[in-house]
Amino acid sequence: MRISEAAHILSIPRHKINYWKSTGLLETSGDGLGFEDLKRIRLLEKWRSSGVTLQRIRKMLKSQASRAGEAPGQAMLQLELLQGPLLGVREDTSLLDPVQGQGLLDFAPPNTGQVVELEARRPSRSPEDWSEQDDEILKLLEERLAEEEKGLDSPIPGPEWGSPEEGARLFEAIRQSDPERAMSTLEAIVQDRPDYLPARIELGNLFFERGDLESASTAYEAALELDPDCVEALYNLANVYYRLEKFAASIRLFHRSIDLDPSFPESYYNLALVYFSLKYFRESADLFESYLEMDSDSPFADNARDFLDEIQQMQSESSPGLFDDWNGR
Repeated sequence: MRISEAAHILSIPRHKINYWKSTGLLETSGDGLGFEDLKRIRLLEKWRSSGVTLQRIRKMLKSQASRAGEAPGQAMLQLELLQGPLLGVREDTSLLDPVQGQGLLDFAPPNTGQVVELEARRPSRSPEDWSEQDDEILKLLEERLAEEEKGLDSPIPGPEWGSPEEGARLFEAIRQSDPERAMSTLEAIVQDRPDYLPARIELGNLFFERGDLESASTAYEAALELDPDCVEALYNLANVYYRLEKFAASIRLFHRSIDLDPSFPESYYNLALVYFSLKYFRESADLFESYLEMDSDSPFADNARDFLDEIQQMQSESSPGLFDDWNGR
């Protein structure tokens, strides 16, 4: 399954999945995702939504992988979200903090939710290795397979799908390995339903992947006309504007995406780059520092520190008031 498919099936913006992948939280290579990857994506979204920071997640994964002698990806599946928010690992009947090795109190209420009956479809593994999270993902995958078997004539699970026919056609376009056929399908959808937001965003994504930035911006702009608060369109268009050197518009959209989704680190990093390129070093430094507060041990963290060092060096070599003049102050 490609990232674009997973993003729609799991209702998680593609740029979040790409960031988790680029910073090592997902160990998959290329654009393909397996069943275990989908589980990890769901866990990461759940933990982040509960307020667990990325640096805390990384620290817990590193400690648990070291304790268990396993890869971080496997260690992730062993962690449980507790109240607080806290992450712990269960050993026998006890919960432990893998970083400190101390016991944790389990305040989680007993499970009262319904469990989907998919026993016959579960992979062959011990019962204690299975969770309701697996059931949820497996149900989504089964629904996807069912739609394929029916010739994509019914609605596909996901946000704002519109009519069954529109959802089926959009999903068919996403699954296309031939970019030209995918483009043709998406353009046909947009022509038939100009107000169909998911198709506009996916069309922009495809234009961006092809390097057609002007067409990508047009598609994302149309998406924002339909929903001015669509974070995915805001974030993607901000990146496109930056590459087109429309810096003022890029800054405005990055700020808006941060207002709507303040927990996504890459927005701060990319906005810091925009300010840095315009020599607004004070704002750039503030944003790089915000990024480091959110994800201090990602592969991009060293780059952020290098930028901060460079800014500090330039400030020390500059005459008083120079940076204030550049910042329009």
